[in-house]
Amino acid sequence: MMRQCATAIALWALSILAVMSTKTADEVAFNVVAYMPEYRLGWEPERWDLAARHLTHLILFSLEIEEDGTLAATDRFPSKELTKTIMEAKEKHNMKILICFGGHSRSRGYSGMVSSKKNRQKFLENLSNFIKKHDLDGVDYNWE
Repeated sequence: MMRQCATAIALWALSILAVMSTKTADEVAFNVVAYMPEYRLGWEPERWDLAARHLTHLILFSLEIEEDGTLAATDRFPSKELTKTIMEAKEKHNMKILICFGGHSRSRGYSGMVSSKKNRQKFLENLSNFIKKHDLDGVDYNWE
């Protein structure tokens, strides 16, 4: 219920911004950041373009970390076709795309991962490869 409420508020704020703002993300002096949970990824291409026009950063929510440093729940990441649409909007409007790890019940692997140098190194290697593979601009750690 909390997740649905947060999503509704984020989408409401985005819609208000889109209606009221005449400036693009490139024209503002501050960051406009939004989370996009995987269960809301089914937007039409026009809506991605609209979001990118008014955001500086979009955070795709969320993958998980296993205790051994493995990336988990990667099936939550957008499909190749959808990623292409998102990246076209990103390039057109100079928006940054980040990936989120964790959040609420999705943070269970953090403690085990950070407690071992070997696990941290494995995570960082996996994360680096994932970021390069998907041309992402950053990471949001949501360790709760």
